[in-house]
Amino acid sequence: MGVRGNQGLKIQLPAIFKRNKEESPKCKYTEIPFEHLAPLDSANDPEVFKALDYALSQDCIHNIAVTGNYGSGKSSVLNTYIKTHKKHKFLNISLATFTEEVAQQGEETKPTTQKIEKSILQQIFYSASASKLPDSSFHRIKKISFWKKLVWELLFLSFLIPLLLVFQNDIVLRVWNFITGSHPVWYFIAGSFLIVALIVLYFIISFFFKMRFIKFSFQKIEFGLDSVREESLLNRYIDEILYFFERTKYNVVVIEDLDRFKNTEIFIKLRELNTLLNQYEKIKRNIVFIYALKDEVFKDHSRTKFFEFIIPIIPVVNIQNSCDIFFRLKEKYPDSVLKDLSDDFLQDLGLYIDDMRIVKNCINEFKIYDKKINKKDYSEECFEKENSDDEVNEESHVHNRNKLFALIVYKNLYPDDFAKLSQNQGDLAEIFKRKKDIVQNELKSIEKEISELEAQIQEVEKQIDLDIAELRTIYVAKILESTHAFAKNEISTFIKDVEFHKIKETNTIFLTDCDPRRYGNAIDKLEYKINFSEIERKINPSLSYDEREEIIRKGKTSKIRQIQALIVTKQRIMNTSHIMSFNQLIDAEIPVEKFTENVPDNKKDFIAFLLRNEYIDENYFDYISYFYEGAISATDKEYLILIKNRKSPLVNLQLTKIENVIKRINSEEWTIPSVLNYSLLTYLLEKKDSHITDFLHALIRYKKEQRNPFFSDYGSFIDSITLLNDENLSFFSNYENRNPEHLKYLYEELYKIIQYQSELITLVFQNENLDIKYYFFIYGEIDRSDRDAIAFLESDISFLHRKLDEDKAIIQSKISLLSLIFNLQQDTVNYDIFDIIIKNNAYTLTRENFDIILRFYDKELSSPISDYYTRILSLPEESIKNYINDKLQVFIEKIILPLETLSESGEALISLLNSPSISDSDKVEIIGKNTGKISDITMITETDIEADTKGDTKTIDVWEELFKLQKVVPTWKNVFEFFRHKKNVLDEILINFINNKEIVDSLVKIKPLSDEEIKQEIGNSSVCKQLYDEVMICPKLSDESYKQLMNICPWFYNHISQYNISAEKLEILIRGDKFAMTDKNYNGIKNSHGDLLPLFIQLNFDDFLTEKDKLQITKEDLKLFLEKPDLNNDQKSKLLSEDFAVWKTMNTQDDLLFLGKKIMNIGFEGNLPVAVTSIFNAFSESSDIIKLLGLQGQKLNADIIKSIINNKLGDEYKKCIEHTGKKQKFAYTPEAEKLFTLLKSKGFISSFTIDKEREKITVNQKRR
Repeated sequence: MGVRGNQGLKIQLPAIFKRNKEESPKCKYTEIPFEHLAPLDSANDPEVFKALDYALSQDCIHNIAVTGNYGSGKSSVLNTYIKTHKKHKFLNISLATFTEEVAQQGEETKPTTQKIEKSILQQIFYSASASKLPDSSFHRIKKISFWKKLVWELLFLSFLIPLLLVFQNDIVLRVWNFITGSHPVWYFIAGSFLIVALIVLYFIISFFFKMRFIKFSFQKIEFGLDSVREESLLNRYIDEILYFFERTKYNVVVIEDLDRFKNTEIFIKLRELNTLLNQYEKIKRNIVFIYALKDEVFKDHSRTKFFEFIIPIIPVVNIQNSCDIFFRLKEKYPDSVLKDLSDDFLQDLGLYIDDMRIVKNCINEFKIYDKKINKKDYSEECFEKENSDDEVNEESHVHNRNKLFALIVYKNLYPDDFAKLSQNQGDLAEIFKRKKDIVQNELKSIEKEISELEAQIQEVEKQIDLDIAELRTIYVAKILESTHAFAKNEISTFIKDVEFHKIKETNTIFLTDCDPRRYGNAIDKLEYKINFSEIERKINPSLSYDEREEIIRKGKTSKIRQIQALIVTKQRIMNTSHIMSFNQLIDAEIPVEKFTENVPDNKKDFIAFLLRNEYIDENYFDYISYFYEGAISATDKEYLILIKNRKSPLVNLQLTKIENVIKRINSEEWTIPSVLNYSLLTYLLEKKDSHITDFLHALIRYKKEQRNPFFSDYGSFIDSITLLNDENLSFFSNYENRNPEHLKYLYEELYKIIQYQSELITLVFQNENLDIKYYFFIYGEIDRSDRDAIAFLESDISFLHRKLDEDKAIIQSKISLLSLIFNLQQDTVNYDIFDIIIKNNAYTLTRENFDIILRFYDKELSSPISDYYTRILSLPEESIKNYINDKLQVFIEKIILPLETLSESGEALISLLNSPSISDSDKVEIIGKNTGKISDITMITETDIEADTKGDTKTIDVWEELFKLQKVVPTWKNVFEFFRHKKNVLDEILINFINNKEIVDSLVKIKPLSDEEIKQEIGNSSVCKQLYDEVMICPKLSDESYKQLMNICPWFYNHISQYNISAEKLEILIRGDKFAMTDKNYNGIKNSHGDLLPLFIQLNFDDFLTEKDKLQITKEDLKLFLEKPDLNNDQKSKLLSEDFAVWKTMNTQDDLLFLGKKIMNIGFEGNLPVAVTSIFNAFSESSDIIKLLGLQGQKLNADIIKSIINNKLGDEYKKCIEHTGKKQKFAYTPEAEKLFTLLKSKGFISSFTIDKEREKITVNQKRR
């Protein structure tokens, strides 16, 4: 269904504001045209029109709802539809003139149903002329023409005269005779009387006509209003209504604004009326009622039951896009007054406007008000100035247009309250009346807070110098005292970070209770509930534990400065609250709700928005009323408004009636820089007015606020003030008197004036030369509690860069007395002050300062420093080392930890890690960042620290952390000590440490034990043995580290079965010759990783043969040894030659085949442990038989050889041993050569030859 969206907005906007053809001449602003608030007839909405066309074309639809919020454009859409769709006859009924009259006085003022019905009837019947309703009982005034009245008069006379002649004939005749027989003057008299009589008769007739139609015939209605019985007028005059629609052609009735009365009864009656109209047989057309109303008139399902068709209208304007209309207008009229309205202001203002009529009216009224209030901007003079080359102040108009427009919007949103503003009444006016009281109440609270803060400073100063452990000990002791328990626990167990915070947060402590009164001194672990807050109050009522810990961590000075900064901020609020605007007060932490607490809820948010952003203030009268010159001039008023609005000063503005102007500037406003003005200054100087001091304070304050450059001719302004002598506000540079007594008095008095004004000391002296600051330091009686003066002196040490001579003792005393600390400069080391600074520890703990100090003592130091603590420990100046050790935690936080990497020496690192002054978390961070390593781990105290890592607090072992981060020199001593520390367990940390290639390379360069330690089993021999036991079975050690460590292992192992070693590690041990040839090692390797047994045998072959009878060797073992390549052929040949008992068991076909193949593979020609013939019998291939005969044939007699040849070889070989004397040729192979060598030696052949190419063998058989 069609609705209006952004397209509607774009279409409608040009129609809202059309440029006037006639604009005001010679004005710097383009005029914005007015726009009426009536509904438009150009709101073309095709989708809605399509929906209306459909609804009106359906005979079943009689009641249509066009819904939308107020201002959504319902009337405009309907007006446009009526204008463009002439085929329908529309009857408009609008109840907008009969709306909610005033509902504050109760239900009696609410329009009754009869009043609404009366208005509807009037609009129905007066929409048609009386001539169209001749039979209606409702008579209305009709216009009677002169001629019609004359005809009535003649008719009356024509009736009257014959009547007189008939009944009073004698009288008529006497009169006639008297006139005709008398003096001629009587003719004139008689004629005049007749004319007057006719005129009177005319008016009498007119009067009777008026009397007849004097009022609309609702006499009974009027009577009924006062009676108890209230009958429905629509029901009473239903015949008249039916007659009306019968006589007229209306088929669509548009009813608007009926929902404003919140009366659902009238809707029911109208629906009944519509039903009667459509059922009345004399009305032959479909009559449709269109209701323009809000969505929320009907609830739940009643809406869809009442209406046969509902068309929604999406508003053109809502709180989301109302600001867009303002922006579009600014774009369309870029030179209008709208350009002075800020975009942020309009953007925010749009959130409170959701009605197009309000938008229109705000622009209309803004135009009128602005022309009246800012009429100077519309003058010809202003136009000429705008078009001249002279610089124009952007705020040349006196009245802020944002404020003016804000008031206009407020007027349209809340007209009742705006009307009260002129009498200084209403919700908004009440806020301004109550401002002073509200501020005073808030200042009392601030004053109380300042007192509490000052008490805190006193408490902080009372704090004795404790470290955190000592502070916690105090609290834990008090807690134990409160439990009345016989605690066996040491206090030290509860002061660690985790334990102490657990007690503080859970209000619970677990104690090992050993009560001697119990039988047997029974020990129990008991839980005790405590109240830590109560403990805090008993120990120190003013400071909590957390606050005291913070003081320790950051130092007293830091905490005091922090509190003093808060005091200064609150004092500034107290001192300036009287001149603060609403938004400044709100920014100063006075909640806006304090000002709006009595404002009704419907206005509260908008008023808060105006106050918070300073769009409305106490000067609202200037925006809603005219100004008439009298006691002050127009320029005087402009000047006063600048002051009231706290605007930048217009120093060239010419004031005329300055005496009266001064009377209108209240005491608070004299301190505002807005008062600065040439005319005023001249007057004050001429009259020697006491306000000159205030004026100078305002000038100083203006500089302090660091606003934009003051004047275009700034210097000349300053020159006009005798106390000031240059444009930099230098007060004392030209003061030639250097008499010490005079200087002392001058600076004492000056300090009395400025010491209570925050930051004023810096402001006064910031542009003075260094001599002035030096004399102020020497002669001023400065209070050490004056943080402004202290901060000013500490801000720049340059004023002390001089030869001190006789002032040296004074300076040293003052630096000590005031506890001054400076930031050094590069050339500070060249002056006397450097030695004073160092000896008095009067320098801040910053990296820049220590760079200067360290380079002073080491002139060759140039590269960036990353070992500050190491270098400080080597300095000859003990005061520096003592200062750092006293402030070690601060030094760590400010100097050490900010560095990305540290290169502190092992000695320095040991000192830092063993220091109780450094927090545990910082120790962990130092370990992580430092590149240096500790040479002896035993120099570090074995302790756990509790550190906060990534938001979680956990306990960390210092030794573990050092080894984990590999911050320990890799020595066997350190390894052994850590191994002992870990209860002789090779844990993950030590494994990772050893797995580092560089570390293990360093370790294996030296023996872990001396020969004497190994021989006599003294020193570290025991822990070393346990370590190697752990190393041997550790699967997480890398193979490289494992190999290197085991290679230098001083022991052999006889019982491998005791260890669960991986195959990789076992191979390393075997190759490292760490296992003796014992039956346990043999079986252990065989059972765990049998594939490595051949390697073990190969590397310990001689021992194996020696110990073979003690070993449980199986034929599978021998097969494995012969099969694997670990043993060389010589070793395998020795195995075949050895008399192993298991050889006799190798008699199966497979065993014999295996042996035969191994004999051939290794070329074994020695004696076999089994019968050779059995091996020949196992083979069938000629090639295998030939190889075997070549290797083992010498051990066979001729008959066996002949039998093998005849049974196993082919015919060519059989013929070879026949004594025929023939020659035979065979292909040459090494095996064939060995065979024929055997046959020759056994006498089977006479000889054989091999050709040169070694391709053929020629065999010469024997002859018979």
